[in-house]
Amino acid sequence: MREKTIFNTRTTVRENRDVIVKYFLVFEGAKTEEIYFDAVISHRSEIGIDPIIELAPLIRDFGENGWSNPRKIVDRVIENISEATTGNMTYDILINRIIGVMSQGGIVSGNPHSKLTKIYWRIMKEFCEDVLQKSMDDIVDDIESLSLNLITLLRNKFNIKNLPKNIPELIRSMSLTYDDTKDHICIIVDRDKDSFIATTCNNQYQYVVTTCKDHGFNLFVTNPCFEFWLLLHFIDVNSLDKSKLLENSFVNKNRRFTEHELFRRMAYRKNKYNADLLVKRLNIAIKNEAKYCEDIDSLMQHVGSNLGKLFKMIMKSPQHTSTP
Repeated sequence: MREKTIFNTRTTVRENRDVIVKYFLVFEGAKTEEIYFDAVISHRSEIGIDPIIELAPLIRDFGENGWSNPRKIVDRVIENISEATTGNMTYDILINRIIGVMSQGGIVSGNPHSKLTKIYWRIMKEFCEDVLQKSMDDIVDDIESLSLNLITLLRNKFNIKNLPKNIPELIRSMSLTYDDTKDHICIIVDRDKDSFIATTCNNQYQYVVTTCKDHGFNLFVTNPCFEFWLLLHFIDVNSLDKSKLLENSFVNKNRRFTEHELFRRMAYRKNKYNADLLVKRLNIAIKNEAKYCEDIDSLMQHVGSNLGKLFKMIMKSPQHTSTP
């Protein structure tokens, strides 16, 4: 995972030179949450987000696209922080960073389903595993040398002519600019019972809760899914059946209960909806959330969310939001 901008520098604001505090946003979903928080960032002044706070959504690297298991996501964030702190990088992360450089340079598509991107990724992976006899989890001894070797491999095999010459520097620049003395890691996930297992033998939910506490991460869970947080932006959400919300069964072949209720209130699609409308109702969502479960341990079993607590952390005062 990496920040949206390649060349990341910590800046200062205000006359008294307060240091920017970053809130790194790590989403389980690839699009729905991104749309919402892009709107939050666009309307930050109206919402009342403190000027010293920077919201920094993290982009999935190529090999991470499609991940929906919160345990896997949390473990990768820990890896990324370790890489930023120690300079150590796994073969998996290095290959994904090379794909990221090529994507930003327009050499390959940013689409994770791109056939050519998959081919490039596979060839580099096979070279590391078959020729170098390395596991994807092994630490790279010489990042600059290996990245240049992999780029040469691709250039010779596919006659790529427009690769940047400073790829090792670009790869390094993708490391998180995380400072554990002032920044916050915010993990934002669904309580999806199908992918977020919580059984006696395999309690992934408890693992994520405990791991986040141990590493000082902020964990935000919505049960059953992020769409419920979006529903909280409407005054009449309290009239909905809690058991139906929690079960979130399919009401037709295309939509589950929460998506269906959102569609009834607005033209909602997972990859396209009016997030600006919702963000302007943020204070309603924060108030509505308090009527449901907000405790991180209890959210494993009960309908609710604690995302409102994130906004209370970053807003100068919740009443700054408007009520249309």
